[in-house]
Amino acid sequence: MYICANRRKALEKMMIEDYYTIEQVAEKLQVTRQAVHNWIKEGRLDSIKIGRSRRIPTSALVRLLEQSRQAAQPSGDVAVNKKTRCSQRHSKQPRVTGLTMKAGEL
Repeated sequence: MYICANRRKALEKMMIEDYYTIEQVAEKLQVTRQAVHNWIKEGRLDSIKIGRSRRIPTSALVRLLEQSRQAAQPSGDVAVNKKTRCSQRHSKQPRVTGLTMKAGEL
């Protein structure tokens, strides 16, 4: 179900937000804790620090998943680089990486 950005922001303000630990996020997304730390450091995933631990709000996970989904959608343009040409030459499929968890699964 698609919710426009303005409506989504209004709903987020109305809801009491849940917060997850880095370990919980890593488990939910089936990635390593280091990957979650890297996303926070790169600014791809928002977090807050409470004492010595970090917490990730649900809204930050939703944004990360939406950004990942948009990045994974084919745009119709084919970017050509050395790896792509090499993999086409050897008729291997290029690896597609990204998050596949749906926003409703949080």
